[in-house]
Amino acid sequence: MALTETQLTRARMYLGYERGFDMNARLESKLITLSATEETEVGGVLTALTAIDTKMASLATSSTMQVKRVDEIEFRDGDPLATLAEQGRRLVRRLELLLGTPANADYYGTAGDRTGGVIPLG
Repeated sequence: MALTETQLTRARMYLGYERGFDMNARLESKLITLSATEETEVGGVLTALTAIDTKMASLATSSTMQVKRVDEIEFRDGDPLATLAEQGRRLVRRLELLLGTPANADYYGTAGDRTGGVIPLG
């Protein structure tokens, strides 16, 4: 079974390509010739990336912070948004390997870069 149109769009988005102007012929060719096993793997990575995006959106709008120390604010285990962004980058690298196409942009880039990444807190 082929990837859905939504999955195709997300694969392009996470790798920094679009279907029209910035199209990558190698990526487009690979997306339509995936084996059943590759489709399952790509679908799993896309599902995990979507879950990370959902968690990041929830954290970015949440007013609840976990404080480790009272005299100075220090995030427990670091900045949770940065941790999720790094997990997202790791999954995008896996997508690059599965599809044999390097990313054109950093989807999880910092605020103000050309991808319009997550706005850091603090």
